[in-house]
Amino acid sequence: MKSKSIFLLFWIVLIVSSFIPSYGQDLKRLLLMDDNPEKETTDYKNRVSTDNGYVQSLYYLDSFIKKTKDNFYDDIKFWISTEWGLKVEQEKVLKQYDLKGNDLTSPEIENCPSLKLNDLFRLNGIYYSGNKQFCDNDTLAVEHPMTLILVIQQTDGLQKEALLDTKHKKEHSILFDDESVDPVPLSVEIGKKTVIGNIGITKSFLYFEFNGDSSKVFNNGVTMFAGNINSGELNGIRIGTLKNLQKDYYFSGYIFEIGIIGKILAPEQRMILTNLIKEHYSIN
Repeated sequence: MKSKSIFLLFWIVLIVSSFIPSYGQDLKRLLLMDDNPEKETTDYKNRVSTDNGYVQSLYYLDSFIKKTKDNFYDDIKFWISTEWGLKVEQEKVLKQYDLKGNDLTSPEIENCPSLKLNDLFRLNGIYYSGNKQFCDNDTLAVEHPMTLILVIQQTDGLQKEALLDTKHKKEHSILFDDESVDPVPLSVEIGKKTVIGNIGITKSFLYFEFNGDSSKVFNNGVTMFAGNINSGELNGIRIGTLKNLQKDYYFSGYIFEIGIIGKILAPEQRMILTNLIKEHYSIN
């Protein structure tokens, strides 16, 4: 009798997933989910639910923690994912829950990004319209050397746009701002501008190693920059625009994941993280 119930549940999941791609992937994974989640998974879920938020994919959250636990989990300074904790009202994302408690919010409801299904990723993403939508946090503090990852999709690629910056003190900008080039290339500004290169309007898993003269940037696992990037730090963080709100730079596109690790990962650790992200987001 039990086997018949499991068989019936399996077919229900397949039917639902065919109509709701953004949730179906996780429903199928739940059939295989470990019955013994990590304590960090349970603590995070409880913190989010107590604040009237929700976790979209407990499977991805728990598998991420399990795979990083013995590698670099303790060095993570900040990590958010559209698949993890969110507080959403009428499609507006009021809060994004950081793994370490440095949660993202917006100053006003009109500044809040939206939760929208992305056709390319076949997942819900945090959508920034390019019109004064951004979020930030005051408490994050991390210095170079550090590793920063972003999973994004630009939807324009022709305008001045900002991905993230520090919120206080000196700039630590990741942006697109040279409109003489089509598409506008990705740059880093920490005291001076360093042009990284073009990423296009497709799936992008950006992996930054901020390490002075030995800095590197990878896109979808392929090296796109190696050289010097000025040393800096993040004092607070601002997503979707710049520290200086007088500059009219706002991101147009989807952000799925932002992670910051307080060190440069060893090559084998970098490969573990790269494979985890690429597999989850089906990035070739």
